[in-house]
Amino acid sequence: MADLPGFEPVLRKFPSWYTPSKNRSHLEGSRVLRGLHPTGDPLGPEGETCGSCAHRVTRGYGSKYHKCSLRPITGGPATDIRIKWRACARWSATAPTAATEPHTRG
Repeated sequence: MADLPGFEPVLRKFPSWYTPSKNRSHLEGSRVLRGLHPTGDPLGPEGETCGSCAHRVTRGYGSKYHKCSLRPITGGPATDIRIKWRACARWSATAPTAATEPHTRG
């Protein structure tokens, strides 16, 4: 990744809250190394996680998959979130309002 044009990592190794996976995109990992949330948003409050966010929803397609209601929700792994990930800047402890209802495919 270090030889990609315009890629300037802030970190040299992944933080403890992020574990790269062969099933996850390289883009996601490059975002984390640049000091961003895996979704591309800025990082949120220290000590909070996606699991403690009001925007986290669980979808069942045979198993439970955690998704963010602020993003389009699909049946694929690209939109999955991990509950141990550090929260993004859009983290909220309160229930989502009507303006942040989940996007659904339809």
